[in-house]
Amino acid sequence: MSFVSVLILIALVFSILEFMADRYPAMQNQLYWLSFVLVAVWCTAKYAYGPDITTYIPYYDKFQGISYDIHHLDNYKYEPGFDVFCSLMKTLGCTFWEMTAVISILYFLAIALVLQRLPRYRATALLAIVFLDSNLILSEFRQCLAVTFFIFFILSFEKKHYVLSTVWVLLCISMHKSAMLIVLGTVLFYFLQGIDMKKTGYILLALLIVGMLFIPLQPLLDTVLDKLPMMSDMRHSVEHHLQVGKMFQRVFLLYFATIFILAYYLQDKVANKKVHWLMWCCVAILVVLYPYWFLLNRLRSYFLPFLVVYIVKTLADTDIKDVLPRQLYCLFFILYVVVFVISIPSKNAAMMYPTDNISLVFERRHHSRTELENRQLKQAENYWKYDYKRLIDSGVRQ
Repeated sequence: MSFVSVLILIALVFSILEFMADRYPAMQNQLYWLSFVLVAVWCTAKYAYGPDITTYIPYYDKFQGISYDIHHLDNYKYEPGFDVFCSLMKTLGCTFWEMTAVISILYFLAIALVLQRLPRYRATALLAIVFLDSNLILSEFRQCLAVTFFIFFILSFEKKHYVLSTVWVLLCISMHKSAMLIVLGTVLFYFLQGIDMKKTGYILLALLIVGMLFIPLQPLLDTVLDKLPMMSDMRHSVEHHLQVGKMFQRVFLLYFATIFILAYYLQDKVANKKVHWLMWCCVAILVVLYPYWFLLNRLRSYFLPFLVVYIVKTLADTDIKDVLPRQLYCLFFILYVVVFVISIPSKNAAMMYPTDNISLVFERRHHSRTELENRQLKQAENYWKYDYKRLIDSGVRQ
């Protein structure tokens, strides 16, 4: 069984149990915390997991500690915040696994704070997050830190802790260059908050995402990209991500169903127009970038936890008495996750060197750190050599 399969199955089982305990809020809360602990421990216990370790393990090994690294800045190539973070971890004597464990702990702390907004159905919200963002949680270390600090930034800004918000946003931008796009977009959309978003806004998005199956927005995106003031390396990165995409993906069904259910249950008179407007903007990003999954997956992670909470609250707090569409949507989501989990073994079997094997820190009882890392590195190196190129070629824009 794959690492991701176990992760999703843990969250899935507790989500189903949560629905079964619908009349018992106290039991739902206990199920959520049990699910949260198991999911967090499983993710934190990963050891040299994923294809990106071919870059990260040798890179982390280069750091010697703050006193040395501060005089050898030319040796390091990633964002300055991540380099400082790695140097601090090395100064404290942390191994590569301990460094990744700190990242996981910080991320799940941020997720716990976001999910505290929900009085119920938090286990299902957790399932949605780990299902859609497993790559971020397990192997995208720099961006995971950036997403974590972005969440802290939003939570602090909501409480009007503006100095602390500034610190979080600077940390966020310093960890991954994709954060700059999200922060700028957030500021722009925030100052347009006076727009009153109603059901018709989601109906337009539903029509747009269907239309994009036949009329790609690539020419428009290229024009917008040319007009944006960007550094050359960031522009090159965005252009590279836009080259990879597919007109139809299975996730289209999930996005369309979500847009439909929001349009159905959204109230015309809402208490907080700002929140509804910002969440509509998040869904609009999903729609516009839907075909370009490589780029979308980089950006979606920043707002996904907030969007999941918004969707759950919209369905749970609505005054509309018709519960059948809501029940069908929840059933569809659960079945969608089940189908995805069932498909994982066949996807891994189609690869020559899959990197989704179960590798846990507990194996250190029987193997040395070098043995485990070399085993994982060999598999990851072969993945990049043989499997990754075929994966990208299948999604390159013609």
